[in-house]
Amino acid sequence: MLKNIIGLGVVLLIVIGVGMYFTKSDTPYIKVEVAEAEIPPITLYLESGDVSFKSPTGGDFQKVTASSTPIENESIVKTGKDGHASVLLPDNSVISLDINTEITINYTSEKVSIFQSLGTTYHRVETLLTGSSYQVETPGTLAAVRGTKFAVKYDEKLKKTKVSVSEHKVQVRTVTSSSQTGTTTVSEEETTVEEGKTVSVDISRKAKDHKSALTTTETLKDKEMRVWIDVNKKEDAKLEEIKHQNFDKEEFRKEIRKNLFNDTLPEKKINEIKKNIDQENKLNGIERKVDIQENKLEDTSNIKRDVEKPAVIENPVIKKEVIVKPVINTVVTSPIVRPVVKKLDEDEFFDKFNNIFTNYFYLDEVDFACNIKVLPQERVRVVVSFGTENGYPFTNNSNLLSFAQAIDAYCKNKDAGMKVKLQARFDDDFPYNQ
Repeated sequence: MLKNIIGLGVVLLIVIGVGMYFTKSDTPYIKVEVAEAEIPPITLYLESGDVSFKSPTGGDFQKVTASSTPIENESIVKTGKDGHASVLLPDNSVISLDINTEITINYTSEKVSIFQSLGTTYHRVETLLTGSSYQVETPGTLAAVRGTKFAVKYDEKLKKTKVSVSEHKVQVRTVTSSSQTGTTTVSEEETTVEEGKTVSVDISRKAKDHKSALTTTETLKDKEMRVWIDVNKKEDAKLEEIKHQNFDKEEFRKEIRKNLFNDTLPEKKINEIKKNIDQENKLNGIERKVDIQENKLEDTSNIKRDVEKPAVIENPVIKKEVIVKPVINTVVTSPIVRPVVKKLDEDEFFDKFNNIFTNYFYLDEVDFACNIKVLPQERVRVVVSFGTENGYPFTNNSNLLSFAQAIDAYCKNKDAGMKVKLQARFDDDFPYNQ
């Protein structure tokens, strides 16, 4: 028995000694570092008309000219009187912006906060992780969800907010302070808005009449909200089709970009473009001093105003050869890096083109083309640009503008006879007819 105890003790001493040796030894070891997953960018998609955004670092609004533009967190996005746009967030949630709308985006993996200071939006919120939240705030109102589809409208003149739910539920409450100013949000009244319902929030009603600021009704009875939701349900249907294919998060994002926005650019390439734009903006801030009021470059002894010869701009930190051209009635802006688009396969192109052309130029039983409220010139621009950018320029589009103008006229008076003629004209004016 004693021998066994002694033997066990010896074994333990050997194990401890070996462990101490290797702990103190200089033997190199392998350190495995797990790379952090690259967070997809916040991407702004131009759908039609006048759309612009402002960087959180300040400056003026930049007009969007590319079909997709990566933007920084906390950027402000604004649409004009004919502008429509969408924003794809890193978690694959999608925000659609109607005309005359302005939002500020604040995104983190734990919390998404959208401040809507003007206009109408539609939100497709992906199911959130436990502890995460998604909220939309207007002056006086806060709508919070965990995974749903809903619309928000804020009337700046009337100071009223409407929230319409098309799927699941949304918690809506009145607030007396704004998260935009960094103050604490205080809840006064609160309600749960069910699917198919719309709540109107009028803070002044409570102040004047001492009644509830919240009024709930059927969305079907609210024409402006019903129409906006119906317009967006077509994209909802596309999203549901994609979800049923059980893609992982990354593949799902690719399918959203491809099917909703016709964006086939790889996510890494989008990130590269964003970095290039950021670097170019920084470079412009250092090397190009612009006098906006005079619309000319500032005079320095180091710059020769010679269009044909390069001028060298000396800087204590950066030395870079820059060709300086005189500015004539224009403002120097940061160049936009545009991707080289490969010509699409013919079948793939026409599948996508037919869908776009039908949306903008065909009057179906519910007059869907009328819901796309853009100028006739914008209808033409969208389809012409899509053909050109994908390698299939039109051979003849001289009739398209008059066709678009006729659709615009029909949408204003809804004449049944005119509709029949326009439906027949759809095939005759197809841009690729021989």
